[in-house]
Amino acid sequence: TCASFFSLLAALFLQRQPPGLVARVFFDQPRARLVVGVRPRPGAEDGDAEEPALAMRLWADETSAGTDELLLSLPLGMPGLVLGKLCAAWTVAAVGLVLTLPMWITVNYLGNPDNAAIALTYFVSLLMAGSYLSIGAAISALTRSQVTAFVMSVVVAFVFTAAGWPLVLSGVKSLFGAGLADLVAQFSFLSHFEAAQRGVLELRAVLFFVGFMTLWTILNGLWASRQRHG
Repeated sequence: TCASFFSLLAALFLQRQPPGLVARVFFDQPRARLVVGVRPRPGAEDGDAEEPALAMRLWADETSAGTDELLLSLPLGMPGLVLGKLCAAWTVAAVGLVLTLPMWITVNYLGNPDNAAIALTYFVSLLMAGSYLSIGAAISALTRSQVTAFVMSVVVAFVFTAAGWPLVLSGVKSLFGAGLADLVAQFSFLSHFEAAQRGVLELRAVLFFVGFMTLWTILNGLWASRQRHG
């Protein structure tokens, strides 16, 4: 059916797993539930690097092609250019999430899931995707090479993801104490995303992702302006 086609397309786009595995994991759930969104593992564990891949060309491609001077001469201003490029990549990520909506419909057809929790996961997933993209966009403004921008973006995104892993936190706790471990966890995407998966909307999580995107967007503008004056 059309719904199944779009569900499979979204699963392949966002998760890059074999179709049989996607179907088996989805239909073998013992209860009606749906875990959606951009999984917080940007290339670190199983090849999910869509956000860095989307963002790596935003500025590096302009610099390598020599069109950056023409772009920066447009009467949009640097803030408009930075936000425009980020929003363009963010829209593509949002389309990927929209393509998973048939799975949500299927879950409701098969059972009685917590739709509020699923909707919240979609919302936080979109914020997290924007955070990953803001990292990639800013780093793309630092280099002419798309590959270098991609690798650096994956590394930085990995740091902010791995900071919430239990193994990392236990190591920090044993070496530096529980206080520093708690502080490190607050800078991890995992810590703020897991609350949404439980159906809990935390204001601090929303503020974290919005502030994170704002910080990297400002850095993006500064580094792109350096290209104009450098």
